[in-house]
Amino acid sequence: MGADDDDKTIVEKVMGNKMVMIGVIAMAEVFGIIGLALLIHFSREYYGGYEWGDMKDGLLFTYHPLFMYLGMIFFFGNAIMSFRVMNMLPIPRVVAKCIHGGLHVCTMLFISLGLVAINRVKKNAWMGTNNMYSTHSYWGAVTIAIYVLQFSGGLISFLIPVLSDRIKRTFLPIHRFLGAGIFLMALITVLIGLTKMASTVGQVTGKSFSSYPEWGTVHIFTSCFIGLFVLTVMVVIINSGFKTPPKTTQEK
Repeated sequence: MGADDDDKTIVEKVMGNKMVMIGVIAMAEVFGIIGLALLIHFSREYYGGYEWGDMKDGLLFTYHPLFMYLGMIFFFGNAIMSFRVMNMLPIPRVVAKCIHGGLHVCTMLFISLGLVAINRVKKNAWMGTNNMYSTHSYWGAVTIAIYVLQFSGGLISFLIPVLSDRIKRTFLPIHRFLGAGIFLMALITVLIGLTKMASTVGQVTGKSFSSYPEWGTVHIFTSCFIGLFVLTVMVVIINSGFKTPPKTTQEK
């Protein structure tokens, strides 16, 4: 035990510290909430706000980035961090699995709502009649498709007891790798979408860029805080010091 500790680098010792882990997770949540607040502010101040039953001025469209951020970034990020958090709590493994799965259900719910929102405005004059016409559209579709397959595979492999432990152990590293990869794909999709959204503010509101001198700044800070949330989540899930102990890693 002592020899193992001596062999670790200073960075490994720091990153394996429980208090450091709590601090990084807390930092991720702060970044995520600030990103959410800025996104809502951007939509309300420069896009006219939110209105589910009205297509005027893109008020329904603003739900699309909101729901997609909540689903593909915020809840997804918390889902893949959840085992690291619950690792520090005296709760049964089955409860940890249910919380992990529940966060993914929230992800699926908000993705569905986001897709409903964008489909309801696809015939709006300023949006055009075709949803699938941009890099954002196709990259997002691929990301969601892979996520659904990943979610289904995880459900069958780890929550429903139908596979052998050997198969579960074999699939677990793949499940983790795909989760991190899809999360990064989601970030790319969201950032492309926010850039596209910022470029259409003039079309939606009928006002020029000069009417909103702080518009670009809010957009940049929104993107930065979303990126920082993803970065800190990746630190938590990739760092070996934060991983679940070997005796509890047979399932995810």
